[in-house]
Amino acid sequence: MTTTRRNVLIAAPAVLAIGALPAAAGAGPSQYAAAANALWEQYCELSAETRALDVEFERARAALPAWARPGPEFMNHDGDLVGDEIGWPEMANPTPARFQGARRRVRHSLYTLKQEFEFSCMHRAPGDRPRQRAIFREMVRAFVARCREQDAERERVGVTAITARQEQISDQLDTISDQLREMPETPNAVAAAILIVATGEAHRDNPLFDDNGDIGPTALRFLQPQLSGRIAEDVRAVLDDPDQPAGELAWW
Repeated sequence: MTTTRRNVLIAAPAVLAIGALPAAAGAGPSQYAAAANALWEQYCELSAETRALDVEFERARAALPAWARPGPEFMNHDGDLVGDEIGWPEMANPTPARFQGARRRVRHSLYTLKQEFEFSCMHRAPGDRPRQRAIFREMVRAFVARCREQDAERERVGVTAITARQEQISDQLDTISDQLREMPETPNAVAAAILIVATGEAHRDNPLFDDNGDIGPTALRFLQPQLSGRIAEDVRAVLDDPDQPAGELAWW
């Protein structure tokens, strides 16, 4: 679903509902307006913490040994690491592929280990299967041990703690978003919901709203005279500078 279409679904019914409210509904910082602002403040603070954690995460991940960081899945005949980057750890002491043009997998998952075991069984004599099973069991043991080593390294440099906090904040942001949408359709709550939806679908290097007739800015202009507090300030910032990259917004 496009940003335009999604914002139409969010904004249009709410704006119509607000248009039917008594004039006094937006005349001052009502109970709901204050509650919406409090939630929005929390949302912005958590978003700022998320941005800081993103920087910390990259620094922590860079401190991991190369084998514990995400990396190419294969090694070619020349000893170069090639292929898609995956998160599983690189096996200890990987060796190049035996033949020119071939690749050897150096980052396994349990699934790929099982695949290779089944392939070996298919292309060897039945009498060789006990040996293949023993090799498979040993590779699984080595894989599990390597994953534990990777977990220890991630714990050591702080990646584990940062990731846990990022997940916690993500849940908190979802909760705040739900709370804002479940509030009575007062101007502050609707404006905050529009900003959250648009932010979730925008690219950080592009404006918050696209220029294809997006109803979001129109809805925010309609609501603007009735807004208060931090929400009013942030809506004004978006409307006054519509070309500002979304990634520069305080709640990104």
